[in-house]
Amino acid sequence: MSDLGTLGGSQSFASDINNADKVVGSSDTSDSKARAFLYSGGVMRDLGTLGGLISVAVDINEADKVVGSSTPSLSDPNTEHAFLYSGGVMRDLGTLGGSRSAANGINNTDKAVGFSLMSDDAAGHAFLYSGGQMSDLGTLGGSDSNAFDISDADKVVGISSTSDAFTYHAFLYSDGVMRDLNSLIPANSGWTLTSAEAINGNGNIVGYGYNPDGLQHAFLLRPYFEGFYQPVDNFPTLNKTRAGKIIPIRFSLGRDQGLDIFATGYPKSETIPCNSTTPVDAIEETASGKHGLFYNARTDRYEYEWATSSTWRGCRQFVMKLKDGSVQRANFSFSK
Repeated sequence: MSDLGTLGGSQSFASDINNADKVVGSSDTSDSKARAFLYSGGVMRDLGTLGGLISVAVDINEADKVVGSSTPSLSDPNTEHAFLYSGGVMRDLGTLGGSRSAANGINNTDKAVGFSLMSDDAAGHAFLYSGGQMSDLGTLGGSDSNAFDISDADKVVGISSTSDAFTYHAFLYSDGVMRDLNSLIPANSGWTLTSAEAINGNGNIVGYGYNPDGLQHAFLLRPYFEGFYQPVDNFPTLNKTRAGKIIPIRFSLGRDQGLDIFATGYPKSETIPCNSTTPVDAIEETASGKHGLFYNARTDRYEYEWATSSTWRGCRQFVMKLKDGSVQRANFSFSK
């Protein structure tokens, strides 16, 4: 166990660590002001502020980019703004119109999530910051929400009030839609999921809620879909095959969900640019004579027979959207 020390004060708090063992958090200074820090190579470095006296670092990605919150001016010590720290510079991410915001998470494509007060300063909404723009993620029907984490697939988790102002539910936000996590679990589970705290690259979500006995417990929620099975390799691998073949797309949803599982207009495919640095693997198996969707009760797997066109050349992405709103993709390269 290593003591990381402080920035001159009496106490410090670590909040996250990346794969390069770089740690972020906050520490008191010698004049008892909290400051965001980045600890690397045995040294704790003060990341500064947005202009005020106080800052707190909450999360760090693999490119050493850090998010948190800081007071933006000396004149208003009670106001804080979300920040993104990169390359020695702390950038103010702004707000959704109100006086306060705070960033809670950042993924490896530099997209940040958190909370911001709205223009009336009475309620706050979860936000997604991407490409220099802070976007309002909305709520589950209530007045406020907060986003705690974002995966590299841009899936966001957090907590939101519902139409019942006294009830809070965990949410999953993806593809422009905020969904109540309770609507994505079996109705007879007996659980009420109240907050989703983190999501990993596999789509697994952790948080807390009330179990069937009415006790508040932590939960681990795994998605039904955990990737395509062979012969299809998952993203980012490029599946190489000849145009005109029938490709068996195999996957599991955890149990038999019936055959009416696809959203309207899906599955479909669309052209994408070919990337010469992407790993390539040849499709080892094709099908013949069958089309459509099948379920194999013995293996608990679905199989969709995807009939490709003999005219296709270059790279395409297979897009499978399910009725719960989740979207799965796989990339292919077609030759004559």
